[in-house]
Amino acid sequence: SAAHDRNDASFTGQVIVVRGTVLEIGMDGALPAIGASLRCRLGEGWITAFVHAHLDAARLQAIALE
Repeated sequence: SAAHDRNDASFTGQVIVVRGTVLEIGMDGALPAIGASLRCRLGEGWITAFVHAHLDAARLQAIALE
């Protein structure tokens, strides 16, 4: 998945787990800020999610909106 925060910084990572509208995402490098919007590829489509929590130095939890 590709992600962009409010400052248009780019982050990359992988959706690890989907639980309803909650996504767990493993990031390659720095984590985007809590509240940052993410554009995530799931299957053949794209969804928007917002960072809800940092789980550790490499994983975050996000809430999907679309």
